[in-house]
Amino acid sequence: MALMWTMFCLSILITSGYSEITEEQMETFKNEILKEISQLSRNIISVNNRVDELIKWKENFETIQDQINSIESDANSANVKMDYIIPTINKVVTSVDDIVKQDRNESVENSMSSLDVIKGEVTEMNNRIYKIQCQMPSRNCADLYNKGCNTSEPLQIFPYSCNSNECVSVLCDQDWTIIQRRQEGDPRENFYRPWADYVQGFGELTGEFWMGLNLIHRLTAYSKNELHVELEDYDGNQRWARYEHFIVGPAEDKYRLFITGYTGDAGDALAAWQNGSAFSTYDQDNDIWDTGNCAEKYKGAWWHNACHWANLNGQPDVGNDTSPGVGIIWHPWLGYTYSLRTVTMKIRPLIT
Repeated sequence: MALMWTMFCLSILITSGYSEITEEQMETFKNEILKEISQLSRNIISVNNRVDELIKWKENFETIQDQINSIESDANSANVKMDYIIPTINKVVTSVDDIVKQDRNESVENSMSSLDVIKGEVTEMNNRIYKIQCQMPSRNCADLYNKGCNTSEPLQIFPYSCNSNECVSVLCDQDWTIIQRRQEGDPRENFYRPWADYVQGFGELTGEFWMGLNLIHRLTAYSKNELHVELEDYDGNQRWARYEHFIVGPAEDKYRLFITGYTGDAGDALAAWQNGSAFSTYDQDNDIWDTGNCAEKYKGAWWHNACHWANLNGQPDVGNDTSPGVGIIWHPWLGYTYSLRTVTMKIRPLIT
């Protein structure tokens, strides 16, 4: 703009008759023109640079537009493919679920079958272990009970020596070893027997029996034992007596009774009167009665003193239908004239 104005002024001077222009004026005009030309060149370069930028922007825009169009095309194509892929994936997932469920069910069934087989094998093994354990030498019912043996049936014990083959069958009540039992039955077991029978033992473990003095001695000599006596009358009333210490001596001492430590609700018929007494039968009189044989008089072999407060091997009369002292007697409870319905005597090692 400044260059044009300078040229315009110069042309006016010339046409207006100012033909003579000083050299100095011309130099000034020349310089002004050069400045304007230089500025104009810079402006042209700037414009050209700007144009180049615009061209690049246009090219970039066109590239972006092409990319957008391509993305839109890909998206449309993808939507079409997804419409196919998603149902297909769902079908595959459903099929996989069905296969997994089927496999899982089959695996569960197979596992359950295997588990049943294993359970059966374990049960059989436990039964074998049970039989082996219960056949191993045991001193008494407490040993068998602690091994987990079924002590509700007759079992064998080895009371004489753990290394001996000499075993005996006994009846257990959990960890108790039953040494005598009286109960109703038909026929009743005969308890009015000689010395040899009471030493050896008699009767049936499924009914009435006496274990035998020799075996009772062995059991009580091996360890400290307690005695539990269960009594029942014909009206169903029950009483019990327990003694903390129960020992039967050897044959040479006539299987003498040592008994102390009474507790219970039947009354003490043994420790108070018969402790320290030897055993007597009708054919071997070991009591201290001077005028006769207690076992013969009262029809029952027992640890008689002179004579007894208990006669649990006496005659099985019914209730009050008995002669004084002759029946199955526990004097502190029902006196001398009442014969009890059932009696059980059992021992076990003293738990300390």
